[in-house]
Amino acid sequence: MLLDRISNITFRYEDVLALKPDMNYQELHDLLEQWETEGRVRPVKRQGKTSFRPSVYQMYRKIRKKQDVSAYVPEIRRLHTRLNVEGYLKNVPLYIEERDAVIRLSEYLWKSDWSTDMSVKEKSFDIWGDEKFLESPGGRQMLKFHGITMEDLGVYETPEPFFSKELQKEGAVLVLENKDPWYSLGRLFSEEETCHLLGEEIGLLVYGEGKKVQRSGALTDYLREIGWEQAEILYGGDIDREGICIFDGMQKENPELKIRLFVRLYEEMLGKAEKIPELPDAPSRKDMEWNREVLRVFSDRNREWLGQILDRKKMIPQEIINYQDYRRMYRGETC
Repeated sequence: MLLDRISNITFRYEDVLALKPDMNYQELHDLLEQWETEGRVRPVKRQGKTSFRPSVYQMYRKIRKKQDVSAYVPEIRRLHTRLNVEGYLKNVPLYIEERDAVIRLSEYLWKSDWSTDMSVKEKSFDIWGDEKFLESPGGRQMLKFHGITMEDLGVYETPEPFFSKELQKEGAVLVLENKDPWYSLGRLFSEEETCHLLGEEIGLLVYGEGKKVQRSGALTDYLREIGWEQAEILYGGDIDREGICIFDGMQKENPELKIRLFVRLYEEMLGKAEKIPELPDAPSRKDMEWNREVLRVFSDRNREWLGQILDRKKMIPQEIINYQDYRRMYRGETC
């Protein structure tokens, strides 16, 4: 049916012509008049009529057919008593929208020891046969409607896994944006008796996997799981807008942690970059906004230079510092 192919509730007469370009004005008039007679549309009269003959209204609105929902009422009343039955009786269309998912939940509550501990994805699959449902916006919203928490369902969150290397029992946690620096420093420290770099004692190396470290509470949960949540966190990454945004986001999404930029490491990157005639362009999302307050920890000279690099949408990749550079820094030399 032609009208069903128009997705918007309101539409202009041109939308009909676009779907059937060979239609003449008389046919257009007759079709719109037929839809109006059948109660399927009504004209938006304030928009006025066309100037051609026979004229039609500029805009029309679809008329929603009222749905008979009475057949669903007995079904709603049979839902588990823990569910928001009254809420569905007041809003049957919502029940119809969530029907398949809520019936599965109701059956699970009737038949199972539903508070048995499982991870989020395990519980989600156990109830809905879909391991992603509980973490979806629809799944979370449905639980909220019923006043059911993850704890009620016996669900435990699984911390986001990161690649990490414990070097010694004390020291700071050094989070690195990229894999090669993480591996190179891990290799260096495995060859030495102590684990220090640029005046910092390092106890744990974490590969942040780019933007993964920005996920809400991900780093906090992981460090708590492995017993390092009380340590100071140092961060090192690319010098570009995205790298600054990753650090800024990591701070905001992990407010319980003490996180700061590894300033001296960035200064070594800047020092090496002075020998490069033209810095490379940042590879992606070059117009993204970034927080200038992040740069306040640098000296005036370095802060100005960093601002210029980011404003020009250039970058200094973290890999500008290589394994041999790390060895020299370990011995107290500069790059």
